[in-house]
Amino acid sequence: MRYNTEMNDYDIISPTAYLTAYWRGMSDIPYAKDVSEILGAEKIARDLLGDLLEPSSWFGSVMIETRNKAMKREVERMKCRNIYGLAEGALPTGLIMTQDPAVQYLHTDLPDMLRASENVLRKIMVKDNLKRPNLKFQAVNVLDEKQLLSAAEFFRGKPFIVIYTR
Repeated sequence: MRYNTEMNDYDIISPTAYLTAYWRGMSDIPYAKDVSEILGAEKIARDLLGDLLEPSSWFGSVMIETRNKAMKREVERMKCRNIYGLAEGALPTGLIMTQDPAVQYLHTDLPDMLRASENVLRKIMVKDNLKRPNLKFQAVNVLDEKQLLSAAEFFRGKPFIVIYTR
């Protein structure tokens, strides 16, 4: 798997996606540890931060877990069953939320990241024997309005909420 080493190479996985996956893997967020391990996130995190990884992890992991749980709480409070996840990376949010079969979840990202994250999440689904027909993956560049609107057709005109949890 490649990761971004050039400032404008948006279609390659950013090393910070691995770093946050590593920190998320330290939490009690369902499937997060699996995602981190499948990605090999710890190695990339170590390459990125070196000796600073350990001292920064206590803050990073708490920040990532708190943000994720706050977002989940707000989505539940809104009682919306249609969720459009922007630039999801290898987040397990869709797997978690689609445990409820009434939830329709659209997991989006740039093409390379989407292929990598869909592969990771499908490995988890196979390993844990999860069926998620209400979880859809679609390549979307959030800077392209036509792609954003086209992907929203998944919801067939029903109201949806947009989340960004990375």
